[in-house]
Amino acid sequence: MRRLIPLLLLAPVIWASSASQVFEIYDLQGADGRSALEVIRELAGPDSTVTADPDRDRILVVAEPDAHERIRDAMAKLRPEPLNIRIEIDMNRSGMATRSETGISGSGVYRRTDGIGSTRIELEPHILRQRDEQSGIVNQFVLTANGRTASFTIQKLVKDPLPLYQVCLRNGWIVREPPWREVTTGMMVTPLASSSTGMIRVQLTPYIADASNPGDPLRLVTLASDVVVYDGQPFRIGGFANADSEARRYLFGHAANEEREQTDISLTATIVKAGAHPDRPGERGW
Repeated sequence: MRRLIPLLLLAPVIWASSASQVFEIYDLQGADGRSALEVIRELAGPDSTVTADPDRDRILVVAEPDAHERIRDAMAKLRPEPLNIRIEIDMNRSGMATRSETGISGSGVYRRTDGIGSTRIELEPHILRQRDEQSGIVNQFVLTANGRTASFTIQKLVKDPLPLYQVCLRNGWIVREPPWREVTTGMMVTPLASSSTGMIRVQLTPYIADASNPGDPLRLVTLASDVVVYDGQPFRIGGFANADSEARRYLFGHAANEEREQTDISLTATIVKAGAHPDRPGERGW
């Protein structure tokens, strides 16, 4: 019975300590979730409870009132400025198709005069060289809040995604092959801008999605990268190239077809000034 006395005496102290703690919800509002979680855990103290809620972009905290004061001050600094950012993607596509053929074509005439037959054959070379070039620019833009995520479509329809899956599996970008037979590929962008410096950090995350239901994409987070750009200045972020060729040989001559396509992708992030039209984000007023 004597051993229970210290425990009974300590119980009110523990209960009183937990009763003084307060539950608060902190919306990230564009702040980086991992950074905010580390800061809040440090400020809340060892006796607090800090839980991340990434699905709703918030952090749940049970801590002392003075700890909440420190957390509120820190979150005010971690949250991005209330700005709108216009992000523009330009895809400059160029393609070339060449076709070449060489061979021999001919015609023949058989004649018979006075019991004597003769054949006359006329031959002429067949040479074809053809080259077609195409080019164009595809432009997309989105308007998003500072610190929020938007997305762009890179390839609207990939009918045979198996080669893409194999590359992703081989490099460890995905752990298993998705069940989708046709996919859409794109890029997610998250800007974080500072109006005082004019610098914008943009996080780029490629994604793959089911072409029939692109609302639940598979993010390739291992390929995510950050670029820092100046307000309104274009920046080349990458591209891709495709090539296909076919050749045939005959007894007399040959035929060859070759197709090449290249796409260069550039990004321009612009801070939208107050009252500016979205198509002219750098100008004030309508």
